[in-house]
Amino acid sequence: MSKAKRFGIWLADSPFGGMLKAALGAVLVYVLDNVSSFNLAPIVIVALGAALPVAINYVNAMDLRYGNVE
Repeated sequence: MSKAKRFGIWLADSPFGGMLKAALGAVLVYVLDNVSSFNLAPIVIVALGAALPVAINYVNAMDLRYGNVE
C-alpha cells in the first residue's frame, strides 16, 4: 500500500485526521484574514475555513462518505 493511500485512510478514519483537517481550516481563515490583498468579506473567509475539512473529505478517495470510491 502506498504512503498516499495510507495517509488518505488515516485522514478518513482517524480522529487525529479530523483534528488536522479542522486545524487546517483554522489556518486558512487566519491566512485569508491577515493577507489584505484578497479583500474578501469576513463571512466568506469563515465559510472557506469551515468548508475546507468537507472539501478534503470529498477529494480523498479513501473516504467513502461522499461516494468517491476507487
